[in-house]
Amino acid sequence: MNELLDDAESTCRRLTHGMNHWTWPLVQDAFERGHDTRVGFEDSLLLPDGTRADSNAELVRSAVLIAARIHHPRA
Repeated sequence: MNELLDDAESTCRRLTHGMNHWTWPLVQDAFERGHDTRVGFEDSLLLPDGTRADSNAELVRSAVLIAARIHHPRA
């Protein structure tokens, strides 16, 4: 879908997110493409390593770490 929008030269903002096992690959893809993303218990109960998160805040911290790794490889 993103490729079709890119080919059409779409300039609309995009929100990329996934559910369950697709949550973390799509969060990472969103950061790599510069898209908005979101994460919370409504998407997944699991952290990127497969362990259960204790809170939404823990999921958000994991997303922030992914963003830092993508945007600041030495972070």
